[in-house]
Amino acid sequence: MFTSRSCSRASTSPVVYLAASITFLFSTGSVVIAQHDASGGAPAGMVGGSVSGSTGRTSSKPAAASSVPRKRAPAPARKPPVRGFSADYYNRQGDEGFLHDTEMRGDAWSFRTLTYAAFISPDGSAEKAYFEDKLLNNIAEWEGEHEVQLDLPAKKREWTFGYSKRRDSRGISPLGSWADRGEEFVQPPIKPTAKGAASPWEENFLVNALGIARQFGYPTSALLQFSSRRLIDQALNPETYPEYLEAYRYPTSNAAGKWISTWREFNSYYDYTPAKHDWRTTETVDHSYGLIAMAALSHLVTFSADGYSGRSAWDFVKANKPGQDRFATESPKWALVPLNEPPNVSSPTAAESEEDLTTREPSESRGKHGASDSSSQAGVPPVTQQAPASTAATIAPIAQKKLGDGTGWFRLPKTKLETVCPANNSQYAFHSNCTNVISAWSGGIADQMRNRLLIWGGGHNDYFGNEIYALDLNRMVLTRLNDPSPLYPGPGPLPCKPETPDRKANARHTYGGLSYIAHADRMYVFGGIVACTNGGGSNDTWTLNLDTLQWTRMDANMKSNPRTINGVVMSDYDPNSKLVFIENTRDFYSYNFDTNSYARLQFDAREVSYHMSAVIDPSRKLFVMFGGEWDGNGGIKAINIAPRSNYQVQDWNASTKGCEALRKSAYPGLAYDPVQKVIVGWAGGDSIYLFNPGTKTCTAINYPNGPGAQQPNGTHGRLRYFSKVDAFALVNNSGGDAFLLRVRPSAQTLDSSTK
Repeated sequence: MFTSRSCSRASTSPVVYLAASITFLFSTGSVVIAQHDASGGAPAGMVGGSVSGSTGRTSSKPAAASSVPRKRAPAPARKPPVRGFSADYYNRQGDEGFLHDTEMRGDAWSFRTLTYAAFISPDGSAEKAYFEDKLLNNIAEWEGEHEVQLDLPAKKREWTFGYSKRRDSRGISPLGSWADRGEEFVQPPIKPTAKGAASPWEENFLVNALGIARQFGYPTSALLQFSSRRLIDQALNPETYPEYLEAYRYPTSNAAGKWISTWREFNSYYDYTPAKHDWRTTETVDHSYGLIAMAALSHLVTFSADGYSGRSAWDFVKANKPGQDRFATESPKWALVPLNEPPNVSSPTAAESEEDLTTREPSESRGKHGASDSSSQAGVPPVTQQAPASTAATIAPIAQKKLGDGTGWFRLPKTKLETVCPANNSQYAFHSNCTNVISAWSGGIADQMRNRLLIWGGGHNDYFGNEIYALDLNRMVLTRLNDPSPLYPGPGPLPCKPETPDRKANARHTYGGLSYIAHADRMYVFGGIVACTNGGGSNDTWTLNLDTLQWTRMDANMKSNPRTINGVVMSDYDPNSKLVFIENTRDFYSYNFDTNSYARLQFDAREVSYHMSAVIDPSRKLFVMFGGEWDGNGGIKAINIAPRSNYQVQDWNASTKGCEALRKSAYPGLAYDPVQKVIVGWAGGDSIYLFNPGTKTCTAINYPNGPGAQQPNGTHGRLRYFSKVDAFALVNNSGGDAFLLRVRPSAQTLDSSTK
């Protein structure tokens, strides 16, 4: 259960009785739950119900409001518990409690209510366990339905049901549509030649519900990331029109019955082209589709899509959508403001130059990386960014290999990765999408010989470039070391191959699977999820020569290769044995570069959370993992890697003190400090944690003016220790500057050969 995120209560309150009554309704199988429309409309129903074999499509007309109270249908006789998925239980699937409403807004309202019930139920109660189980079942099913990676391994069955039974046979929408509601939704302003359409405002209800769940600590971030493309692109992409955000319908399928795949094709199925700022002004505040979209965007400010930030999208709609002056006099229902600020992106610091501040685009600007429209709405002045005061320490570019005597966080100005992205070309919009080099679950290594943090990632359908980036600590600059490989020619979808046409390693979600093989001066890569339109985990092995930047595929002639479970992998190099140790969440391996061979040390062991990060403590010969405690199989684990070990996963949760922030984080930053012989952990904010595996205790240290919140998809290997400067380097996100962290006041630097 998610007890760490919920409201603890010492005694039973009226909430218990409310929760218990809702539990009864959920358990009776086909009870209508009358729930008021968030926009003041009709009751939505059918958490249970009977839509046998339905794809979720229904009549295009919203249910009419009625003054006659709806009567509850008689509860049917209880049936035996369902042990597997059954056609007879298609709508709910028995005790799975799936929310297969006939209208998407019904799913949204039901999910919102289920979230409230789960959150407010007392910790440790049967009600809380019940509601959270049903809530997580629905999250997993929706992840499978939309080809989103499973967040909770314990819900694999529900994910598989969503993927195999509910997913559109054409795959996921290229533009991020939640669902195609069919021809019956093809109504004005959609041209009748379209074969499918949907209601954007209904989907935006669901985005608001997912955002509420995320604020309560439930794992909906991946579903919000999926939903962000349609909303963020519509607000900012110059290929379409933001005014379409408040249309009654939007097109999903073209005249041939295929997914609409480009924004220009999307535009062609509207029966009008909006003039600039041609927003609706006659609707009521409560029923404004544009204001509902703005509220949905408030939950997406920490996400990005196709190179556009959710924060910029919300800023744009906030600055340009009329009618917000009526919030105070009519209804503040949709006057939501973002609760999560992306770190170091939208707020310049005092350390930036005056020129940097004055050249920022107003919030009305649209387009990618400077392709803006500077004209403003008549009577509405452009909104400019203000520079708040900041005391963040900065380091001027230096050539020496150590810092001064100060401790704490040091921001490195002008080290934003997004400023050195490759240009867009005819094959792919590299520059527009390269923010996902970091945000798409990607890591890095410490190239100790050259004193630089290497960053490599992207992958899946988030980013197709395989170029390499480096934070150079000798010059204090962030650079791109090479250009991306050409993509496979021809129309999509992009094939899921581990190598590019020029025989280099394909981009991928790297997670924690990158390691620096110090004695060979190579970067090691295993697994991940490679760049392709639709795909899954890979189990190929590569090394990168860091002197020549030449890739070598290592598994071509291997007798055996590790398997992949879901693409997620954690690895680290052990200087004692000169082996790389690899955990794929279920198996444990070692890799010997000198013999180019793997040894399987544990197979089908107890699964660990795939929201964990790992680091080796070479002095104690331990492979230590932190994160993902909410999964039930995360928190803190350790594996003894000493010779003749049994390599069993040890659960340290009960015996460890002071490490809650790292245990509850997703993919925290971890690095070994060879001077103090402790593990340094960071999970966002100003605080760091020094973990002593000998005493199993964490000591928190707060240094002001830190990097801000952790990038939502984790730090992975982008926090590393560098002996030549006796400091830790961190690249948190593509739109923010890099940081150095110094934990000692004097220059206790180590020689690069120190282990």
